[in-house]
Amino acid sequence: MKKRKGVVLIAVIGFLVLITGAAIQMHAVCTRWLDDTIASTTLVRSRSLAEAGVATACLILDRDSTIVDWLGESWAQPHVYEIGGHTVSVRIEDLNARLNLAAIFTRQGQLNTVLKNLFGNLLALLGAPSHLMDCFLDWTDADRMPRLNGAEDEYYGALPVPYRCPNRTIRSTEELRLIKEFTPEILDGNDEEQKAGLLDLVTADSDSTINVNTCPGLILRAMGFGEVQVSQILAEREERPLSDSFLISVNREAYLAFRSVIRFKSSSFLVTSEAAAPGSVGVRCRAVVEKARTAGSQSSGQRAHIVRMEHL
Repeated sequence: MKKRKGVVLIAVIGFLVLITGAAIQMHAVCTRWLDDTIASTTLVRSRSLAEAGVATACLILDRDSTIVDWLGESWAQPHVYEIGGHTVSVRIEDLNARLNLAAIFTRQGQLNTVLKNLFGNLLALLGAPSHLMDCFLDWTDADRMPRLNGAEDEYYGALPVPYRCPNRTIRSTEELRLIKEFTPEILDGNDEEQKAGLLDLVTADSDSTINVNTCPGLILRAMGFGEVQVSQILAEREERPLSDSFLISVNREAYLAFRSVIRFKSSSFLVTSEAAAPGSVGVRCRAVVEKARTAGSQSSGQRAHIVRMEHL
């Protein structure tokens, strides 16, 4: 009888151990499921808030009804919002502050010599070899005849990983990495030496104009303004927007040489929006936003709108 009781007791203890182990395992599974659900919900909410940040940027740009765009305005400042435990950070950059490489050739295939000269001057300031211009023009022109120092299909087809020369205007500045001798040093610069890279100065998402109120000093240098003159211009625009008369007083020759591309208001912007909850990885999205350049045009329905958006 005692032996039977002992066997039963051992069986009960074994059963309880199994039940306890199963309960612990189920608790772990449920905890992981709950954590995954919370993380997934947080991710979805962060994604939605990041997209809402882009929409907010459009509203900010809509409210800007001034006749000029410059870095002293509210749209150019960082915008941070606290929403339901999430932090949403929005940054608006002026794409008209950059040289649009996609506009060097017009849609009709004609060469914009003013922008070409500006690009050539910019490459020289970055210390790039002069023949890079031939390589770029061969990549973007319509024909398949290589220039003296350029490259077409014969060169790109002989690479270890071959590809073809598209012979069209670039659609993204990342295409520059595919063009002959456009090296990472030229494109990305050097942070340690505080040397700017070409990718910080160009775009493929604006028109053929440059907003001198927002563009980097190197682009002003590429227009022909000297170092001292650029310092004078940068100091002036910290206090107030620039004007034609001011630029003429600084360097009439440089102003007249690039008068056709100089503007004081912008139409293309790059919006970066990030949403994050405490203890979680943030979600970022980036969008190209366009708005009409003419002040007061919102009343005619030409509001700021998203051209393209991507999640990073």
